[in-house]
Amino acid sequence: MQRDAKTISLVIVLNISYFFVEYFFAQKISSVSLFADSIDFLEDASSNFIALFFMNAAIVYRRYITLLLLSIFILPAFGAIFLIVNKISQSTVPEPFTLTSVALGALLINLICSLLLRKYKKASNTMLKVIYFSARNDVISNLAIIIAGIITFFYTSQLPDLIVGTIIFIVNLMAISEILKDLNKK
Repeated sequence: MQRDAKTISLVIVLNISYFFVEYFFAQKISSVSLFADSIDFLEDASSNFIALFFMNAAIVYRRYITLLLLSIFILPAFGAIFLIVNKISQSTVPEPFTLTSVALGALLINLICSLLLRKYKKASNTMLKVIYFSARNDVISNLAIIIAGIITFFYTSQLPDLIVGTIIFIVNLMAISEILKDLNKK
């Protein structure tokens, strides 16, 4: 358990740190996808903190704690919807080099977190599964943001950023569905 606590603590620090980086650049270049992903970093840090804090909770309470985690997990999904609708009314195009560079940094952080948490992929503790799936989904989101940045290099449009915001929303909903299925099996 001591080793698990150190691993999860490291993941918390990585997520909180990159939240500030990504949030700063999302504001600077007016990017929906970076903003949604920065909120996702904050959600991941919160989820990991709750998982760490309640790791040794009695099995009876784990179901309720996992539901609490899922409620935190869903926040970035709905945040992305709000940002997408707001972005449609504006016509700002994020700067593609910064968008791609920051997304590459986020990808690196999320790959590290996914590798650190991969042992929880098939854990019997659903809370630990939640934090693994969250990190895994973030890698997918970062790849989508990188693709949006590359497309924006060639076609100056806000559309790739909007599409990625939508993809982040869908990926989060799929993860929530996976966790709910797992909870209903128990």
